[in-house]
Amino acid sequence: MAVKSRIDAWTLLRVLVVPCLFLCAIFKRPIFQWIACAALFVWVCFVISKLFRSHRKHCKKMPAEQKVFPAKQETKPLTETPQEADDDTRLSLLRQVNYRIMEQLKQSYPTVAWLWEARPSSEEISKGCTKRIKLYHCDPFNFGEVTLSATGKLEIALVQMVPLAEAELQPHNDEDLEEQDILDRSDVKQWYTQKGIALLSALIDELNVQGHKRLTIKENGDVFVTASGKQQPVDTIPDFPPRPAWEDLCVLAREDDIAAEVCNQELTVSWA
Repeated sequence: MAVKSRIDAWTLLRVLVVPCLFLCAIFKRPIFQWIACAALFVWVCFVISKLFRSHRKHCKKMPAEQKVFPAKQETKPLTETPQEADDDTRLSLLRQVNYRIMEQLKQSYPTVAWLWEARPSSEEISKGCTKRIKLYHCDPFNFGEVTLSATGKLEIALVQMVPLAEAELQPHNDEDLEEQDILDRSDVKQWYTQKGIALLSALIDELNVQGHKRLTIKENGDVFVTASGKQQPVDTIPDFPPRPAWEDLCVLAREDDIAAEVCNQELTVSWA
């Protein structure tokens, strides 16, 4: 094993300088004085060089020690856009309100069904609002006032409204379809994949909670449910495919376990 020997400054002082000083003290000759001065000079140079080398090593270590490596930031992939998150939140809030309304109504009217006259927005639900609902199989009441408070309290007031005169329902005359409104099979499949399945699923979920088991869709996209023997409007589906494309639309819906069939001038969707 190789052993590295290092000369210490004090060892050099004892070995080189001190003996020279003793010689000067014993033999008082000029030559010994010059030898002592030379030994002292060598010792001083050795100490200075050693200090200089240690200072250089210290300066080289400083930048390496002070270098700071920034922490690697973890980036989380975006799974959904802010718009999609807002839509999910709004739909979740509305479903919770629907379940609470249905739960309260069924305590007194087990066969009740109802519809919103105007659905509340997520801002209205969080701040508190009063909305009207239509009631079916809830005689003698036909309307209800739903009051939502900012603290989450929900109250329902049942109302019986009797019109002064019954107005006759006029048959709805649909305009003939224009040539640009006729969709081919690829257009129907694209519409159903991008919009149709999501809109139908949302309508079925909401109406099922409200006690309905069937809906009909007109050629202009208007959605109706049958209550008390009459068709009641629910919503409107934008860009709904025209009548010639309904057969293809029914095939696509059945692939997603949605029962759909064409009845005269209406598309009927039912669920268990």
